[in-house]
Amino acid sequence: MTESGLDLTEVRRAFDHAAASYDVHAVLQREVCDRLLERLDFISLQPGRVLDVGTGTGYGLAHLRARYADAELCAVDIAPGMLAAARARLPQSTWAQRALARLAASPSRATHLVCADMERLPLAPNSMNLVWSSLALQWAHDLDATFRGFHQVLAPGGLLMFA
Repeated sequence: MTESGLDLTEVRRAFDHAAASYDVHAVLQREVCDRLLERLDFISLQPGRVLDVGTGTGYGLAHLRARYADAELCAVDIAPGMLAAARARLPQSTWAQRALARLAASPSRATHLVCADMERLPLAPNSMNLVWSSLALQWAHDLDATFRGFHQVLAPGGLLMFA
């Protein structure tokens, strides 16, 4: 156990175990995420890079992909099972679409799924224009470290949105 009472190994295990059936029971999580997504209607920022922290099964990630079709997205979650569910939710590109994107030398439209702890984001400083997190912060062992990490990866003029 940690000082906060969270055992991140147990949190990871629990979310891995729940990944397959999570969406069936996530009524509150979807409602909160939908409301957070609605707030984006009031934001003029068109981010080139978006970070979804605690992406879970990718419900919010799929909506962010639809909203910011040309953006590069990065989804971080502590549980590999949740990331697998998120990958399954995203539209799959064909080999031809991937080849054309490589020929254009454009990293936009890519979606990267990263298994990591939100307190230790493995991302370059100033690399994200929008840091987004819906109902994940309660799982942070060290909230100060988490917000320092958000600040570090957020580019100047970027936006942090969380619930």
